[in-house]
Amino acid sequence: MSENEELEPHISGMSVLEEIDALWDYNDPSASERTFQRVLHGPNANNAEFRAQVLTQIARCQILQRRMDDGHATLDQAAQIVSDQTPIAHIRYWLERGRAWNDSGRVADATAAFVEAFQRAEAVNSDLLCVDAAHMLGVMPPYDMAMIWNQRAIAIAQRSADSRARRWTGTLFMNMGVNHQHLQQYPQAESAFVSALSAFEQIENSARVRLAKLCLSKNLRLSGELEKALSKSSTLLLEIQSESEPPGYAFEEIAECLLAMGRNEESAPIFAQAYAALSAYPWFPPNENERLLRMKRLGGM
Repeated sequence: MSENEELEPHISGMSVLEEIDALWDYNDPSASERTFQRVLHGPNANNAEFRAQVLTQIARCQILQRRMDDGHATLDQAAQIVSDQTPIAHIRYWLERGRAWNDSGRVADATAAFVEAFQRAEAVNSDLLCVDAAHMLGVMPPYDMAMIWNQRAIAIAQRSADSRARRWTGTLFMNMGVNHQHLQQYPQAESAFVSALSAFEQIENSARVRLAKLCLSKNLRLSGELEKALSKSSTLLLEIQSESEPPGYAFEEIAECLLAMGRNEESAPIFAQAYAALSAYPWFPPNENERLLRMKRLGGM
């Protein structure tokens, strides 16, 4: 029996994953990092699976705070621990390394990392981690290939006995809709967003329901139905603000509608509000910096 087994013989990689994920405050990566740093030195500190998984999540917190060098350094620490004896930590290592590379524009490296994570997750029959890896591959160009990964992720989530994997379904349909938009396939995008909306309603996630509706509104704008899109986005903004949810994407969509309608002066302060909100939003993709800069420019900032 190894030292780790003597200390924590009951710990498995999947039980650690569930325990660690419960510690996340997804609205506050900084607070989450402090929590993970604290438990890193707790009773399970000598368990390799536990320690490596915690390190991957510390890295994710750091990367969400745009501290890329710190994130990679933390992943380097995890890399010294992971092995075939820590299978779940090994998957999470590749997931977070891939996310870090994707956020910094290293698309080929990120793709290879997510494929590695997916294959390892398949090997240990983890639907949850298979879906996570496939969903990352499903949001990266080229979008025709991303569509295939999205379809694969949806199939896994829908048939899974793991409720955590099934809860991904709405997000996966939403990603599918975005892919269709990239390919200018707006009727197919609408269908995907409707499916996302239904999935979020089933799990009673009202914030994501509103986000799916905002995606449908954007689809109306892209399809040329500007007045209808502006009306729906404006209504959604009021709902989002009343629930104290992040308003940045709603501001952006309203501003884009106004701009498309030639109402440039009206759009400028809304773009400025969108930029202010989304530049501080931890989940805004770092690899979409040009999109942020466009909001800033159109907002006259």
